[in-house]
Amino acid sequence: MLEKIVHKSGDQMGLILFIHKNAMERGRCLHDAIAHHFTLSDIQFIHSFRQFETTLRALPAYQPSRIVIILIDSKDQLKRLLAMADLINGMRLVLVLPDESKTMRSMALKLYPRFFTTTNRNFDELCDVLKKMMSKK
Repeated sequence: MLEKIVHKSGDQMGLILFIHKNAMERGRCLHDAIAHHFTLSDIQFIHSFRQFETTLRALPAYQPSRIVIILIDSKDQLKRLLAMADLINGMRLVLVLPDESKTMRSMALKLYPRFFTTTNRNFDELCDVLKKMMSKK
């Protein structure tokens, strides 16, 4: 069952963190930053494309309060995500890319992320953005 983050206003917001099992080395830093800033029991962690797709298909079609954080470890992973764009549509998306190349950025922008950063950066800024996103209705 999907865990929820309950806000003071009573609204519920789901936070999903997708770090593919092949990206766990890079994803460990992101996981640790998220764990430092948020309660882990309030986050659904996903580690495979099959699990991610199943989770998204089980959710209501339009979830403007849902935040999905995805760590992308390769161009191939980004291509797989682009194929699932219809499932991500309507969710507030945060992407963590492997590099800042023009190709990677232009592909990532097709998913309409609210924010993106790279794996070689400090994740405190990402966590600050998440906190701000969560505080808004």
